[in-house]
Amino acid sequence: EGRYEYKYIVDGEWVYNSNELVTSPNMDGHVNNYIE
Repeated sequence: EGRYEYKYIVDGEWVYNSNELVTSPNMDGHVNNYIE
């Protein structure tokens, strides 16, 4: 239960999945994917 935010590391850089519809900016303004 709960909400879990995630990203991937690609070539040393943190990236979110832009093909995924479920995204959310966090408190720092960074965009993450999430599942609930």
